[in-house]
Amino acid sequence: MLALAACQPLSRVERGASNAGQATGRGIERAAEATERGVNRAVGATGAGIERAAGAASRGVERAVGATERGVGRAAEATGRGLERAGEATGRGLGRAGEKIEEVTK
Repeated sequence: MLALAACQPLSRVERGASNAGQATGRGIERAAEATERGVNRAVGATGAGIERAAGAASRGVERAVGATERGVGRAAEATGRGLERAGEATGRGLGRAGEKIEEVTK
């Protein structure tokens, strides 16, 4: 009986069911491929975004360090100039005081 059933042509309903099953399988395959492509794109975009964010953070840190170094350099230069002026003023003051002492002691 089984051999007889295998030799008989498929009915329209059976062919329709077979075709529908094949179409469903192809649809599932296409959906899986599209999902895989979408996931790959999302992962790539996320990676690129992370790389950009890391690059921007690195550049920001470099700028902050550079600005700090420049600020410290300027402060040191200004302190040096201030000390030079204070030293010169002290020297002038001591010179005048010495002149006054000489005048008084003559």
